[in-house]
Amino acid sequence: MQTWSDGLGRRWEIRLTFGARQLIKSRTSQDVLLIDSDLETLERFGADIELIADCAWILCESQATKRDISMESFSEGLTDEAFVSFRDVLMGEIAVFLQCLQPERGERLRVAIEAIKKAGAELMTLQTESAQNLIDLLSSESTSLSDTSTSLQESSA
Repeated sequence: MQTWSDGLGRRWEIRLTFGARQLIKSRTSQDVLLIDSDLETLERFGADIELIADCAWILCESQATKRDISMESFSEGLTDEAFVSFRDVLMGEIAVFLQCLQPERGERLRVAIEAIKKAGAELMTLQTESAQNLIDLLSSESTSLSDTSTSLQESSA
């Protein structure tokens, strides 16, 4: 069982069981058991916002009901950061679930998830560096253009 917090600061516990897997499969037509063997399924569970939101509700619905939280109120807590947090927790929980069934599959998925997280972090770093380099370049070109303009104005006077 793992926990995550939504964008409104509410903490939720999720545990993937066979029953929860069946609910996800029946409500979304997606099977978590295929995540390590079907690239399309992995991509959906990793990036499909509707699927992630549906899984969050399916896995937290009974807790929400006990807290008298409607689906609409629950959905308000699904901010960008909450989606990423839930997705990461869900992927980890799927890996644990698979590892209980078939240890080598669960371990393979766990390693793949870590590699994806690392690649994502590296990509974010590269994007940040590229953006900073572009800002620096534009700033230096702006200064250079300003100096050229000043020089031209002084020479024409």
